[in-house]
Amino acid sequence: MKNPPKISNNPFIEIAKAQPELLPAYMDLHSPVDKKGRYLPFDELYRRFPKVLDTQLAWSVVRDARQNQLTKLAPFNQSLPSFDYFVSPTIQKTNIQVEQHTSLASLEWMSQQLGEGESFKHVLENLVKDEAISSSQLEGAATTTRIARDFLLNERKPESLSEKMILGNFNLMQAAWAEKDKPLTQVLIKQLHHIGMSDIDDEKYQPGHLRTTDDVVVVDASGQVVHTPPLANELEQRLEFVVSWFNNTEPDSSSSAFVIATALHFAMGFEHPFHDGNGRLARALFYWAMFKRGYHAFRYISISALLNEAPVQYGKSYIYTEIDDMDMTYFIEYQSKITSRAIENFLHDFSDLVEQYQGFKEVLASTDLYQNLSENQRAVIMLIHNIGIKIVTINWVQGMLGCSYNTAASLLNSLTKLGIFGREKVGREWQYSMSKLDQ
Repeated sequence: MKNPPKISNNPFIEIAKAQPELLPAYMDLHSPVDKKGRYLPFDELYRRFPKVLDTQLAWSVVRDARQNQLTKLAPFNQSLPSFDYFVSPTIQKTNIQVEQHTSLASLEWMSQQLGEGESFKHVLENLVKDEAISSSQLEGAATTTRIARDFLLNERKPESLSEKMILGNFNLMQAAWAEKDKPLTQVLIKQLHHIGMSDIDDEKYQPGHLRTTDDVVVVDASGQVVHTPPLANELEQRLEFVVSWFNNTEPDSSSSAFVIATALHFAMGFEHPFHDGNGRLARALFYWAMFKRGYHAFRYISISALLNEAPVQYGKSYIYTEIDDMDMTYFIEYQSKITSRAIENFLHDFSDLVEQYQGFKEVLASTDLYQNLSENQRAVIMLIHNIGIKIVTINWVQGMLGCSYNTAASLLNSLTKLGIFGREKVGREWQYSMSKLDQ
């Protein structure tokens, strides 16, 4: 990766002296984005400069254009003069999508489209697990999404390191949702880390305890050090600054809730306050910040699933910001691209869910059994059908419906008596599968 050169404070004066005949060519570069609307880092931009131009001066011209259009926000770090970023077309688009499709009102409207809101919420609970799984996979958990879902759905005790990571991250995401009404504090940050990292490898993670050594560094795929976190003895003070920054920064016309949550994500990765698990915590805090501002649909939107497809680019978005005078545009824009795709995937899944729901509901309504089923029995049938799993247990239904164990057992057994479900005892546990109306 090529670091940007030191910029000239007065590039046009230097150009006028050194290459006056090329001033129009330099002026053509005086824009925050390139001709395709991309906010490229120096590492990708310098190769596109005309060969006749001086690279350092050309970069200085681009930076001059950017400085004039950066949005300034109070910094999350006391050593920064401000937290600056350019509101690119990509960031604008994502801000609009977030407002239109992820608010509590939007989620309630989507629920109404299915007619049975509670059933809809139960089906969506399956999506909650996807972020926990993907965020763990991003940090090295070696398992497929399908196997991980089955492990979480059936509440099986984790056996491998990967399963421990996934269960920890699932608990972390659940806690981020449960604690959404609390203010950000160092206590909450430590609590979330403790919940997410406990019982994985406590000696390695030291759950809930800030690192006390300075031997933690961030390396890229080749093993090269790309980030050296702040000194351990500064962490308490630096985290307090982050906490104060977030609690006193309200979304406005220039900086949206999404931008602020993304900055919090970056800040936790940059400060790297714990021995391990900082990435998972940083992403969980992004979700917590969105929940807190009322964007509840993010509970069902997996960003890490897309970050996991290109982890190198995710890492580069951090590095580009750090090596270019902490220009946050690179990180926010990359997260915007990922978030935009994640929202589109969520809306596509919802559209498919509506279609499947209506089709299966018509099949169910055409049977003689339908009128005799209770609301809870219908909910269980629709839930299992829409999630698409073959085998369920009493514990699983209890967790999905939020009812007692006895209620869940009664529901499944009553459906078995009607011939809709079959059941088989495996070990000490009954397993149920839909034997009727499953086509």
